[in-house]
Amino acid sequence: EGSATAVDHSLACPSGCRSSSFGHSSPESTVAKMKPLFGKIVSNKMQKSVLVQVARIVKDPKYGKYYKKTKKFMAHDEENACNMGDIVKITPTRPLSKNKRWNVDEITRRAEM
Repeated sequence: EGSATAVDHSLACPSGCRSSSFGHSSPESTVAKMKPLFGKIVSNKMQKSVLVQVARIVKDPKYGKYYKKTKKFMAHDEENACNMGDIVKITPTRPLSKNKRWNVDEITRRAEM
């Protein structure tokens, strides 16, 4: 009697756009690809947080000269064990706050007092 027409959505979206990922990589896969970094503690005035300065050597594409570039990362320090000048290993983690996406994994060298 009243036949309802079924709509086949697979023809309208052949790439399978009804999946939950929508073609984007998941945050877990992005975090797994990031490598740990080594840097120096430049600030430990926050509670359970430190500011780590990571340096890398970059070659100028035109002149071929090597120079140092630095970047600062906010990292989570659960035990407040880091002091100014310590060399630490930081590993990526889930977002812990607005700016904090790294975790202090280990203190590789203590600063001389």
